[in-house]
Amino acid sequence: MASWILLSILGIIFGHHFCNHAHLLRVISEQTLARVRFFVVPIAICLAFWSRENLLRACFVVFLLNFAPPFLMWMNHINRRKRFTSLRLPFIDELLLKMRSGKSLRESLRELCAQKNFERSRDLTELAPLLTMQGQKNDDHLLPEAREMLQELLKWDRTQVKTAEKLKAYRFQVRQSERFRQKSRQVTEQVKAQAIVCSLLYLAMLVWTGFRSPSELASGVVLVSFGLFCAGILAMVAIGRSFKWKT
Repeated sequence: MASWILLSILGIIFGHHFCNHAHLLRVISEQTLARVRFFVVPIAICLAFWSRENLLRACFVVFLLNFAPPFLMWMNHINRRKRFTSLRLPFIDELLLKMRSGKSLRESLRELCAQKNFERSRDLTELAPLLTMQGQKNDDHLLPEAREMLQELLKWDRTQVKTAEKLKAYRFQVRQSERFRQKSRQVTEQVKAQAIVCSLLYLAMLVWTGFRSPSELASGVVLVSFGLFCAGILAMVAIGRSFKWKT
């Protein structure tokens, strides 16, 4: 009973730490954070009851809670980049059309960011308020491509000279860059698919081993396999990068 209470308290602490860590990494929003915190206590109590007789099982749960936020952040970063890349050119085209109709850069950008067409990419919809604040608001949370686009918009907003022509030239540059990246993705697609399949299979086996027999996670076979797995993933990444086209 005492171990269950102790594990429940530790589980609640680690659960809140997990939520705060995920929120700081921008994996979950404020609204999602409030909802998840509501379920921390019952989940922690259930997990504590499940692992009360096995310390290694409890350590395995703590291990998953600590490594889950960076993994979720990585997945979220990939999805954000895909959404941004797919919407960037249509966004620039719409912005160029609004500016050619006689509207200013700020007015066009503000109207565009309010449209529902681009609300799937938060990196695009935050460009208007960041441009209005003129560097007073931190833009570190943006993707590198979005920060680069914001810097260009800030330069054009300060000069106010041939902004539409500069935007058109920037659109051509982005289009060419995406064509090169598309060719690069076609070459590295098979390597990435192999890396993803191998990673999912290995992680599934690792989780299954941890739940079936937590003591085996500290065995030499698992440690050696983890080292070989990391080496294989690094080798696949190196091979994929060696095939990339220069943009």
